[in-house]
Amino acid sequence: MASAPSPGPYLDIDEREAGSRLDRALLRLLGDGSRPLLMRLIRKGNVRVNGRRARPESRLAAGDRVFLPASLRPGAAAAPAEGVPAGVLRRAEGVPVLYEDDWLLAVDKPAGMVVHGGSGQAPRVAAPADRILP
Repeated sequence: MASAPSPGPYLDIDEREAGSRLDRALLRLLGDGSRPLLMRLIRKGNVRVNGRRARPESRLAAGDRVFLPASLRPGAAAAPAEGVPAGVLRRAEGVPVLYEDDWLLAVDKPAGMVVHGGSGQAPRVAAPADRILP
């Protein structure tokens, strides 16, 4: 099996997981409860293997590095976003993450989606990110 999922954004694949499909390997490691989210994020290109987009049926090799967006990392669901309505969280959940590190989060939000609330607009992207990310 791959190295145990850690709080970091990357999962390193070892020999025991080599040859497995990306979707099936991640389901084994992360659990079946996240299957719909996992499949959507893989198809949208948010889960990357060695820095590149991968299809769910892509085969993994020993030494591959799989990027996990924050919503798939262990413990992501353990920290509820207090004060942010559930509907706002659901809309923000589908926004593709282009890049993420300890200091920067770049997303590809749809045109017209509000980033910061104000003037009668509810926050759509910034508030959930502020509450979810450390």
